[in-house]
Amino acid sequence: MENQYHKLLLRQLARAETKPDELPDSLDKWQAFLFRINKTYQEADQERYLLERSMEISSREMMVLNEKLERAQHVARLCYWLYSSEHDEIIWSREIHSLIKLDSMKTQTFVEFLKLVHPDDRAKLQKLVIKALRDRVNYTYEMRLLDTSGQYQWFRTIAECQGEGNQLSGVLIDIDRDKKNEEKIKELSQKLLMTAHRAGMSEIATSVLHNIGNILNSLNISLNMLKDSFLESYYLKLFKVIEMIRNNQQNLVQFLMEDPKGKLIAEYLIALGEVLVKERNKNLEELTSIEDDLQHIKDIVSMQQTFSGVSGVIEKIYIPELIETALQITANPGKDKLIHFEKNFMVS
Repeated sequence: MENQYHKLLLRQLARAETKPDELPDSLDKWQAFLFRINKTYQEADQERYLLERSMEISSREMMVLNEKLERAQHVARLCYWLYSSEHDEIIWSREIHSLIKLDSMKTQTFVEFLKLVHPDDRAKLQKLVIKALRDRVNYTYEMRLLDTSGQYQWFRTIAECQGEGNQLSGVLIDIDRDKKNEEKIKELSQKLLMTAHRAGMSEIATSVLHNIGNILNSLNISLNMLKDSFLESYYLKLFKVIEMIRNNQQNLVQFLMEDPKGKLIAEYLIALGEVLVKERNKNLEELTSIEDDLQHIKDIVSMQQTFSGVSGVIEKIYIPELIETALQITANPGKDKLIHFEKNFMVS
């Protein structure tokens, strides 16, 4: 019969020198027994209150951490992803819906995701993913994806192999603005060289090129600073923290309050958020500087065209050489393996 009673109750009965099937032999023993039982209930109530209070505080702290984490991702224009080849599913952080046409609340297969990748970038991405899963090799890749407006935009993905052989995790970063600025720089630089060549004004062209060179040096410094910013290790550390939280979801409160690494997460995310805000402000300053430099280049090109007064020149060219150059520009050796060119030039 005693096995049906709680061990704490049996302990209190033993202290009162009473058995479950016997009454106390004195009122004092009965009152002492009731006093200890009452004290036990009070202590249990206190423990339950402290536990509930601790869970409430931890829940609030967890909500704050999640808000800071989402804010950090929004500021940096990036999102976290986890891919399992075993189940063929990709899980995204919530920020994904503001970057590309995906629902962060649903899982996608790798094939479904590839439909959003630009056709020219799909094959390379597939090879990188296969190699990463097979050889445990991390990778960084720049590709074009359909954004929320249905247009292709440039993104950089940084992937890292997980402990399990069939999982990859990483971040997806919006770099479209940087890419477009790079293209503008190349385009304006090419226009400048062509203008200087056609105008035949070597002295002016030399001066213009010197000025453009100084501006391009400034642009190169700004772009390198932006590139270094996006390659900082805290982006990788960010999704490592996310992975730690994901792996300890079942006992998250205990992990955050008792585990040595878990105790550091709150302070780390707060510090990381401050770093990302500062990094974003610094990057915005660099982008503004790039835009100013690009406008300066446009002004220089426009001024040079005005002074040259030459809209075009007559130049003798060798037709076979021109055709050969055109073929080299348009041909893609990696994709045009089935196309064979036959060149038969006749000397007149």
